[in-house]
Amino acid sequence: MENESLIQQAWAQLEEGDSQPARELGEQLIAAGKQVGYLLKAASLEQEEDWEAAIRILSAGTEAHPGSWELWLSLGNMQVNLENWEAALAAYGRAAACPQAASGIIELHKAVAYTRMLDFDQALNTLQALVGSEVRNSAFLQKIELLHQLGHHKLILELVEEELESLAVPEDEEEAREMSRICSCIASACWYEEESEEMIQHYLKQAIEYDRTNPENLLLLREMAADFSDQARLYELLLKGKWQEEEGRQASEFFCAYEVVADSQEEALAYIRAYEPEPILKDSLEIVEVDTSEAEEDEPKGIYVVTDLAFVEIE
Repeated sequence: MENESLIQQAWAQLEEGDSQPARELGEQLIAAGKQVGYLLKAASLEQEEDWEAAIRILSAGTEAHPGSWELWLSLGNMQVNLENWEAALAAYGRAAACPQAASGIIELHKAVAYTRMLDFDQALNTLQALVGSEVRNSAFLQKIELLHQLGHHKLILELVEEELESLAVPEDEEEAREMSRICSCIASACWYEEESEEMIQHYLKQAIEYDRTNPENLLLLREMAADFSDQARLYELLLKGKWQEEEGRQASEFFCAYEVVADSQEEALAYIRAYEPEPILKDSLEIVEVDTSEAEEDEPKGIYVVTDLAFVEIE
């Protein structure tokens, strides 16, 4: 009864915050002897932060399917949630020993565990061992984000010189969002190390091109400007605009939503026009709907939320 479409739907509902379908389907799959049932039910319990119950389910799953690296990996992650470090590392070890184990993915999770344990040297060593592996982009991102938290911005820039060109070109939306986070973290390191404005802007623009919605990029832009005002309000805006013409095709029209803290509607629009890169035609941007409310105290002015572009056909 392992229906792939139902399983994918249950995972999607979990991402949206609805854990019940995953739990129910998980129970049915467990009764049918399918290992994915344990993963689904445990994930539903994790969402409800019932980690002990999730551990019980996954432990039963590893007994029924001892060769499943996915079950051992999930068990390790649940043990991390409860700070059972020894049990977590043991589970990761069992995962790595399974046939066809995805060793790179397991090592990424192990690095997260070491970070949670505050064993930063071991976390960095684990990630450094993944240079050149199939998960090199994810490992590089974890590494520079950890170094950023530790304040080692100069070391981030040294790693950029050594490893950036060896990273894989993103092939899907998830990988592009990951690369965007890499670029925004590099831009932040450049800013802290007082590198040239040209260098900072290069990585900021790269981050936008990979993922225009990247909240870390928006945060950095607000921090860099550090523009505060007692008169500022929160503007929730729906804009329409045009994407420049391409050979043999007229300009494409799109809609996009924003949340901006500014002194006026006009200033909010100015922030947006400054943010949007080519090939968006900045003069085409116009407000369709606007709602205003009080801004949080001590929030700097700037853009807080940007959505993806929703394209429409021009009649």
